[in-house]
Order: sequence, then structure tokens, then C-alpha cells
Amino acid sequence: MKRILISILILALCIPTLSGCTLKKFKDLNENEIKSVSVTTLPEFYGYEYSFTGDDARAVVDYLSDLNLIPRLFGLGEGGLTWVISIEYENGTDTTVYLFDDEIRIDGGAWYLMKTEDAQFFEQLLENLNQKQ
Repeated sequence: MKRILISILILALCIPTLSGCTLKKFKDLNENEIKSVSVTTLPEFYGYEYSFTGDDARAVVDYLSDLNLIPRLFGLGEGGLTWVISIEYENGTDTTVYLFDDEIRIDGGAWYLMKTEDAQFFEQLLENLNQKQ
């Protein structure tokens, strides 16, 4: 039974490679000049709120743009904290990104998987930028 489960897991992890799936990046987040970035959480009772402008806002968008993402193979996890990252551009448009554990998506788009270390780094980035203010 263990061999079957291990075989299924290995196959599931290899599917993106076998299907020619390439890594995705959110490079389009950098298409316009950034006015500000705000970060909150869902559910709201977690109570985190950050607001950044200038180089600090750029650092958040650069972080998001540099992530290596793969299409999500499994269902979204249940419960827990979701980071809501709202990017406002100088031209008046905005984009919202949702980060849940090691899964991420742009509002209305597909979910993608990211490295766990990259997801954990986001909280460190927020703390570092918040200490500068």
C-alpha cells in the first residue's frame, strides 16, 4: 500500500514536468508605476495591516514578481490566514493578490503553488519594511 501511495505522489509531482508545464511569474505586476501597496489579512480578526509607498511598495511588488510559480495540482487548504495584497498604480488601476500558505493568485485568476520558503519570506519582508517606517 505504501508503494502505491508513494508512486502516486511521485507521479503527481512529475506531471508538470512531463506535460511541459513551465514556471509562471507575475511580471505584469510591474507594468505600471506603483503608487502604494497595502497588506491586510483574512479573516479580519488576525488584524494585520501594513501600508507602503515608494521603495517599500516596490520591494513588495518585486517580491511577488520574482516568485517561481507552478499551476496548483491539489485543492486549496482549509482555514488559516490569507494575506491580501492590494497594489494601487499611479494610473488609478489596482490589483489584488491573495497569498495563502504556499498558494497564491491574482484576484480572479488561477491558484499557483510557490516554494514554502518563499511564502515564509513574505512575513519577514513585511516585518523588515514595517521596522523601517
